[in-house]
Amino acid sequence: MSDKKKALEEKDKGNGYFTKKDFKNAITHYSKAIELDPKEHTFYTNRAAAYQSLENWELALKDANSSLELKHDWSKGWYRKGMALRGLQKWDEAFRAFEQAQKYDPESAEIRTRVTEADTERRKPKKVGPDGKPLASWQIAREEGNWLFKEGKFFQAVEAYSKGLEGCKDPKERVLLLGNRAACRLQQECQDYHAVICDCTEALEIEPNNSKLLTRRGQAYEALEKYKHALQDMRQAFSLDPNNQRAGQAIGRISAALKRLG
Repeated sequence: MSDKKKALEEKDKGNGYFTKKDFKNAITHYSKAIELDPKEHTFYTNRAAAYQSLENWELALKDANSSLELKHDWSKGWYRKGMALRGLQKWDEAFRAFEQAQKYDPESAEIRTRVTEADTERRKPKKVGPDGKPLASWQIAREEGNWLFKEGKFFQAVEAYSKGLEGCKDPKERVLLLGNRAACRLQQECQDYHAVICDCTEALEIEPNNSKLLTRRGQAYEALEKYKHALQDMRQAFSLDPNNQRAGQAIGRISAALKRLG
């Protein structure tokens, strides 16, 4: 009997154990099938499914990738990869994998459901870091603020960033939180120019050459018709970053306003 036929027999034995939910024995036989015929891509996705059932996401991901190395347009390989990444809570990567699976099998309702789920989850505030460890409370608040900002919920974003600032001691992270809160307070639905100036000034004490912060504070000064302060900030912002179009345009606009005032 050829190795290919022996490999198929081992696969069938694995399928039998898989049906009985005896996933460890299923893995044993799928592994034997792979040893006999390592170029057969379906064996890897079968074993990935067994690893997935045991929530061994890393090995499931490894097998899914192995199947795709052998057959890049294998929809089930992309699906298994997506499921492994889903188990690892890596939603951005899972979404991309499910999209690829859908590309090669556009009629699958299951894949369509997984694409929608991953897309929804990847947009939510993250509660774990890239290393899989839980985020600190202030980090979760920051993620919530970022998500709320993207959703256009600026009042709630301000509350989230404020909560994050309460527990954050890292100077660089505080700069980001203050800058993001200032950006919210520049929005029409949430205008508070004096608060923008306070946030940016506090952040600039840590990072005095931050072009974005200078621009935001300049915007607030301009809105309050404090043109000299606004022009000073915008000029400094533009000198630090000549690609800062907002600051560059503001310089001309504010200079014209000062001339009108004499």
